[in-house]
Amino acid sequence: QNIDIDDRSDITLRGTGRCVLSGSGIYASFCEGLRIQGFHMVGTVGYGIYLYYCNDVVIRGMKMNGVSGTGIYGYYCNGVRIVRNRILGASSDGIDTYYCTGLLVEGNVLEGSGEDGIYAYGTGGGESQSVAAVSQAPEGDTVITRNRVSGFGTGIYGSGSGLVVFENRLDEFNYTGIYVDSSY
Repeated sequence: QNIDIDDRSDITLRGTGRCVLSGSGIYASFCEGLRIQGFHMVGTVGYGIYLYYCNDVVIRGMKMNGVSGTGIYGYYCNGVRIVRNRILGASSDGIDTYYCTGLLVEGNVLEGSGEDGIYAYGTGGGESQSVAAVSQAPEGDTVITRNRVSGFGTGIYGSGSGLVVFENRLDEFNYTGIYVDSSY
C-alpha cells in the first residue's frame, strides 16, 4: 500500500523493518515539519518517496531496493535534508529534485542503472562556491556531500545558483562524474 500525506504539519513516519510498497511508496504534498525514517522499501514503482511543495523535511535511514523509477523525488521544496539513506537498483534517478532550496544531500549510498545518481535542478541560494564543511555553506544553498554514487549515467548533476558539491565518491558512471549546468 501507499502512504499519502496532504497538507499536514509536524508528522513523523517511522518504519520498523521491511515494508513493501507499490506506486509512489510515500507521497507527501504541502507538508511542513515532516520526518521520514527507517523504512525498508522493496520494489516500489515510480517513486520511493515523492515530495510536492513541502518544507522542513528530514529523510533519514531509508533502505530502498529495486526502485522501478526514482528513489527520492522533491518538487518545489525548501529545507529538505536527505541523509544516510541507501537506494539500490534505481532505474531512473537515485535522488531527483526540481527547484528545491536549502537542500542537504549527505552520506547516502546510491547504486543504480538510470540517468543520474543525484539530480538537483534549479537550486536556489547564493553564488556557487567551494567550502570545506557543511557549516560553511550559506543558508538556502544546496549542499551535496559525502555520498557514494555508482552505476548511473551521471554521478551528480546540478544546475542553478548556490550549489555546493564536495567530498563525494563516484564510481562506474557511464557519462560524467559531476556535471554542473551553469546556463540555468
